[in-house]
Amino acid sequence: MRIEACSRTGSIGWVVLRYIILTTILTAGMLLVDPNYFQKGIAEGFLGLEAAKAPAAPFATELTFSAAAGEPFKIDLGAKQQELRDVRIELLDPDGKPVTDQTTSLLRPPDPNARPTWHTIYSPALRNGTHTLRISQSAPGQVKAYVFQGPFVMRMIFLPIFAAILLFVFDIIRRARSSNRAIQTA
Repeated sequence: MRIEACSRTGSIGWVVLRYIILTTILTAGMLLVDPNYFQKGIAEGFLGLEAAKAPAAPFATELTFSAAAGEPFKIDLGAKQQELRDVRIELLDPDGKPVTDQTTSLLRPPDPNARPTWHTIYSPALRNGTHTLRISQSAPGQVKAYVFQGPFVMRMIFLPIFAAILLFVFDIIRRARSSNRAIQTA
Protein backbone atom coordinates (compact mmCIF):
# COMPACT_ATOMS: atom_id res chain seq x y z
CA MET A 1 0.00 0.00 0.00
CA ARG A 2 2.79 2.41 0.95
CA ILE A 3 4.82 1.60 -2.19
CA GLU A 4 1.76 2.23 -4.35
CA ALA A 5 1.24 5.69 -2.74
CA CYS A 6 4.90 6.61 -3.36
CA SER A 7 4.56 5.41 -6.94
CA ARG A 8 1.49 7.63 -7.49
CA THR A 9 3.23 10.63 -5.93
CA GLY A 10 6.27 10.09 -8.16
CA SER A 11 4.02 9.68 -11.19
CA ILE A 12 2.13 12.90 -10.44
CA GLY A 13 5.42 14.73 -9.88
CA TRP A 14 6.73 13.48 -13.23
CA VAL A 15 3.53 14.63 -15.02
CA VAL A 16 3.76 18.08 -13.41
CA LEU A 17 7.45 18.35 -14.30
CA ARG A 18 6.77 17.39 -17.94
CA TYR A 19 3.93 19.94 -18.05
CA ILE A 20 6.18 22.73 -16.72
CA ILE A 21 8.99 21.82 -19.13
CA LEU A 22 6.65 21.67 -22.15
CA THR A 23 4.97 24.97 -21.22
CA THR A 24 8.38 26.61 -20.84
CA ILE A 25 9.56 25.28 -24.21
CA LEU A 26 6.37 26.45 -25.94
CA THR A 27 6.64 29.89 -24.33
CA ALA A 28 10.29 30.26 -25.34
CA GLY A 29 9.49 29.11 -28.88
CA MET A 30 6.65 31.59 -29.26
CA LEU A 31 8.80 34.44 -27.93
CA LEU A 32 11.66 33.53 -30.29
CA VAL A 33 9.30 33.67 -33.27
CA ASP A 34 7.58 36.86 -32.08
CA PRO A 35 8.88 38.79 -29.05
CA ASN A 36 5.47 40.48 -28.79
CA TYR A 37 3.51 37.20 -28.83
CA PHE A 38 1.92 37.82 -25.42
CA GLN A 39 1.04 41.46 -26.11
CA LYS A 40 -2.29 42.55 -27.56
CA GLY A 41 -1.83 44.21 -30.95
CA ILE A 42 -4.32 47.00 -31.63
CA ALA A 43 -2.88 48.48 -34.84
CA GLU A 44 -0.26 47.92 -37.49
CA GLY A 45 0.60 49.55 -40.75
CA PHE A 46 3.13 51.33 -42.91
CA LEU A 47 4.04 54.97 -42.44
CA GLY A 48 6.24 57.07 -44.66
CA LEU A 49 6.48 57.04 -48.42
CA GLU A 50 8.79 55.47 -51.00
CA ALA A 51 11.11 57.82 -52.89
CA ALA A 52 8.94 57.79 -56.05
CA LYS A 53 5.82 58.86 -54.13
CA ALA A 54 7.33 61.21 -51.55
CA PRO A 55 6.72 64.97 -51.76
CA ALA A 56 9.41 67.50 -50.97
CA ALA A 57 10.89 66.96 -47.53
CA PRO A 58 9.91 67.25 -44.77
CA PHE A 59 6.60 65.39 -44.90
CA ALA A 60 4.42 63.50 -42.43
CA THR A 61 2.24 60.39 -42.54
CA GLU A 62 -0.23 59.11 -39.97
CA LEU A 63 -1.71 55.91 -38.60
CA THR A 64 -4.95 56.18 -36.61
CA PHE A 65 -6.26 53.57 -34.20
CA SER A 66 -8.95 53.27 -31.55
CA ALA A 67 -7.92 52.47 -27.99
CA ALA A 68 -9.16 52.64 -24.43
CA ALA A 69 -7.54 54.45 -21.54
CA GLY A 70 -5.55 52.32 -19.13
CA GLU A 71 -2.62 50.13 -20.13
CA PRO A 72 0.19 52.12 -21.79
CA PHE A 73 0.91 51.79 -25.49
CA LYS A 74 3.99 49.98 -26.74
CA ILE A 75 4.88 51.19 -30.23
CA ASP A 76 7.46 49.30 -32.31
CA LEU A 77 8.85 51.07 -35.38
CA GLY A 78 11.24 49.69 -37.98
CA ALA A 79 12.64 51.18 -41.18
CA LYS A 80 11.61 49.05 -44.16
CA GLN A 81 13.95 49.88 -47.05
CA GLN A 82 16.66 52.12 -45.66
CA GLU A 83 17.96 53.83 -42.56
CA LEU A 84 16.04 56.99 -41.66
CA ARG A 85 17.67 59.80 -39.68
CA ASP A 86 15.95 62.46 -37.56
CA VAL A 87 12.47 60.97 -37.69
CA ARG A 88 9.97 62.80 -35.49
CA ILE A 89 7.49 60.46 -33.81
CA GLU A 90 4.34 61.91 -32.29
CA LEU A 91 1.42 60.19 -30.59
CA LEU A 92 -1.67 62.40 -30.40
CA ASP A 93 -4.60 61.78 -28.08
CA PRO A 94 -8.23 61.93 -29.37
CA ASP A 95 -8.24 65.74 -28.90
CA GLY A 96 -5.12 66.13 -31.04
CA LYS A 97 -2.86 66.96 -28.09
CA PRO A 98 0.61 65.36 -28.18
CA VAL A 99 1.16 62.58 -25.64
CA THR A 100 4.59 61.59 -26.96
CA ASP A 101 6.92 63.66 -29.12
CA GLN A 102 10.48 62.55 -29.83
CA THR A 103 13.05 62.58 -32.60
CA THR A 104 15.13 59.49 -33.32
CA SER A 105 16.85 57.52 -36.06
CA LEU A 106 15.37 54.29 -37.36
CA LEU A 107 18.25 52.00 -38.23
CA ARG A 108 18.36 49.23 -40.78
CA PRO A 109 20.80 46.30 -41.02
CA PRO A 110 23.04 46.36 -44.14
CA ASP A 111 21.46 43.13 -45.44
CA PRO A 112 18.19 44.04 -47.25
CA ASN A 113 16.68 40.65 -46.36
CA ALA A 114 17.33 41.03 -42.62
CA ARG A 115 14.69 42.08 -40.15
CA PRO A 116 14.66 45.76 -39.27
CA THR A 117 16.16 47.02 -36.05
CA TRP A 118 13.10 47.87 -33.98
CA HIS A 119 12.77 51.11 -32.06
CA THR A 120 10.31 50.87 -29.17
CA ILE A 121 8.39 53.71 -27.58
CA TYR A 122 6.17 53.46 -24.50
CA SER A 123 3.42 56.01 -24.12
CA PRO A 124 0.56 56.42 -21.64
CA ALA A 125 -3.02 55.81 -22.76
CA LEU A 126 -4.82 58.63 -21.00
CA ARG A 127 -8.12 58.82 -22.91
CA ASN A 128 -10.57 56.61 -24.81
CA GLY A 129 -10.96 57.28 -28.51
CA THR A 130 -9.07 57.47 -31.77
CA HIS A 131 -5.36 58.13 -31.34
CA THR A 132 -2.98 59.22 -34.11
CA LEU A 133 0.59 58.08 -34.61
CA ARG A 134 2.34 60.64 -36.81
CA ILE A 135 5.81 60.30 -38.29
CA SER A 136 7.56 63.30 -39.85
CA GLN A 137 10.64 62.56 -41.90
CA SER A 138 13.18 64.52 -43.90
CA ALA A 139 14.01 61.67 -46.31
CA PRO A 140 11.75 59.20 -48.11
CA GLY A 141 11.37 55.66 -46.84
CA GLN A 142 8.71 53.44 -45.32
CA VAL A 143 8.36 52.56 -41.66
CA LYS A 144 6.54 49.50 -40.33
CA ALA A 145 4.61 50.30 -37.14
CA TYR A 146 3.02 48.00 -34.57
CA VAL A 147 0.96 49.31 -31.66
CA PHE A 148 0.32 47.10 -28.63
CA GLN A 149 -1.72 47.75 -25.52
CA GLY A 150 -1.62 45.40 -22.58
CA PRO A 151 -1.23 41.64 -22.37
CA PHE A 152 -2.90 39.20 -24.78
CA VAL A 153 -4.81 37.30 -22.10
CA MET A 154 -6.27 34.67 -24.44
CA ARG A 155 -2.80 33.60 -25.57
CA MET A 156 -1.62 33.50 -21.96
CA ILE A 157 -4.52 31.19 -21.09
CA PHE A 158 -4.40 29.10 -24.26
CA LEU A 159 -0.71 28.18 -24.16
CA PRO A 160 -0.84 26.20 -20.85
CA ILE A 161 -4.10 24.53 -21.97
CA PHE A 162 -2.45 23.61 -25.28
CA ALA A 163 0.53 22.15 -23.36
CA ALA A 164 -1.87 20.03 -21.24
CA ILE A 165 -3.66 18.77 -24.36
CA LEU A 166 -0.34 17.88 -26.00
CA LEU A 167 0.78 15.92 -22.93
CA PHE A 168 -2.57 14.12 -22.82
CA VAL A 169 -2.34 13.13 -26.51
CA PHE A 170 1.31 12.02 -26.19
CA ASP A 171 0.40 9.97 -23.10
CA ILE A 172 -2.44 8.22 -24.97
CA ILE A 173 -0.12 7.46 -27.90
CA ARG A 174 2.60 6.18 -25.55
CA ARG A 175 0.14 3.93 -23.69
CA ALA A 176 -1.28 2.58 -26.97
CA ARG A 177 2.22 1.74 -28.21
CA SER A 178 3.22 0.05 -24.95
CA SER A 179 0.01 -2.02 -24.89
CA ASN A 180 0.59 -3.05 -28.56
CA ARG A 181 4.14 -4.13 -27.67
CA ALA A 182 2.86 -6.11 -24.69
CA ILE A 183 0.31 -7.90 -26.91
CA GLN A 184 2.93 -8.66 -29.59
CA THR A 185 5.40 -10.12 -27.07
CA ALA A 186 2.75 -12.32 -25.43
